[in-house]
Amino acid sequence: MIGKIALFYILRLVNYIIPKKNILLFTSSPNYYDNALCVFQYLMNKKKKYKIVWLLENNNIKNKLNNVIYIERHSFKGLYYFFRSKYIFHTHGLYLNATTKQQIVFSLWHGMPLKRIQYLFPKDLTNIANRKLNINITIATSDLMAEIVSRCFNCDISKVKVVGLPRNDYLFDKLKFKNIPEDQKVIVWMPTYRDGNNRKEGLQYEFGLPIVNSKNYSEINEWCSKNNICIIIKFHPYQKINNILSGLSNIKIVSEDIVDEQKHFYSYLGSADALITDYSSVYIDYLTIDKPIGFILEDYAKYTDDRGFVFDNPLEYMPGVHIYNIEELKNFIEEIAHNVDSSKNLRNTIGIKLNKFRDNKNTKRFVTEILPVLLGEKIK
Repeated sequence: MIGKIALFYILRLVNYIIPKKNILLFTSSPNYYDNALCVFQYLMNKKKKYKIVWLLENNNIKNKLNNVIYIERHSFKGLYYFFRSKYIFHTHGLYLNATTKQQIVFSLWHGMPLKRIQYLFPKDLTNIANRKLNINITIATSDLMAEIVSRCFNCDISKVKVVGLPRNDYLFDKLKFKNIPEDQKVIVWMPTYRDGNNRKEGLQYEFGLPIVNSKNYSEINEWCSKNNICIIIKFHPYQKINNILSGLSNIKIVSEDIVDEQKHFYSYLGSADALITDYSSVYIDYLTIDKPIGFILEDYAKYTDDRGFVFDNPLEYMPGVHIYNIEELKNFIEEIAHNVDSSKNLRNTIGIKLNKFRDNKNTKRFVTEILPVLLGEKIK
């Protein structure tokens, strides 16, 4: 079988030979989602007539638009449009990133880095697609994060535009979770995944959640019930879970019973009363709406050794309640139940360093400030 390195150079050679058309090609992971979808929808809502192609992991999405071409990514037709498109918008890279200088590449990415990635994490560079990531424009949430993104992707900082992440606009929709009592407060728990890219990072957990195990999950559920709290768990889409918590009254896993899966999860996350996470970049997004955050750090030392962070002092950039055991988790749940926000001042201090904007205009900034220069057309 042909190796990735050889395949990369073959793809790039073919891509160089084939002439380009003024096509805007979008792709994201998961399917039809995230920052790429936000930019696409903004352009469509402005009723601009662009030739747009979407490369999808699967082509069974609902509400397709007649003037958009939808193609499965893993197909010869998808590869053809990759070669023909002058403008490429992606969140995770595409076809080993075998783009050429004839193409303008927008790396919209999928979150601001807290853990080390790409050029700050040498193991990422064993994949040629990571070493050869070509970027004309990428985005960041603040000047500080722009410097970090520049180092992660080994690109000039002039290519990093501080406009905010388009997907964060959804946080301001504040849709209510379905089938949750009106008087019940909601904490969303979004752990990072620890078994991606064929690596094991940090400790591995029975239910895919730090602290929670078969000995204490009922205790946590009872504590939530006592404090009239519902914890809604949203796992990373690539997370491998061996055992799933089920049948609990106050701890729920995201499903169609709780959210409309055709909508972006952030539209619901914005209505949550608090967030629990660990090393996921979701907390940087959540800072834009200034609500309490609990960081579960049970495996902080091991995760630091396995993966590491973009900051020398990462805990200082995690403005929330730091949780290392079940009692501290219960204390955080109780704080939310009683409207105690013990980290608000810290969020205000650190939050502005990580997010320049706290509004729902990130997509508009990207489209109106960046695209006109490259597309040669004024977009309002």
